[in-house]
Amino acid sequence: MICIYVLSSIPGDATNPSSASIILSLVPSSLQNLLHIPLFAGFYLSYQWAFNPTSIAKGFTQLISVSACISFAALDELHQMTIPGRFASLSDFALDTLGVTTGLIVAKHKTLKHLFN
Repeated sequence: MICIYVLSSIPGDATNPSSASIILSLVPSSLQNLLHIPLFAGFYLSYQWAFNPTSIAKGFTQLISVSACISFAALDELHQMTIPGRFASLSDFALDTLGVTTGLIVAKHKTLKHLFN
């Protein structure tokens, strides 16, 4: 969550570029947008892994993880509205949600079940 928050805190001000924004400018914006998917898939998998499935019913942990990750994605988009040169994007939120869904599918995949049990 901290990494995502820090990345979304990088100003989009081209008149005063920071070293982080210079590095991000090397990555095409279309690829930057697609990186939302693996980022939020990993975020979901981390959240799911953090829960102890022996103490909480598995379906409930998935619901909590999906809800928390999608809520964080929405809050992150709102946060970007306060950063100079940044804006909230419905397409970014949709890609974040797709990433969470991808993480859910990966977590359900048979060969990876040992990671979460």
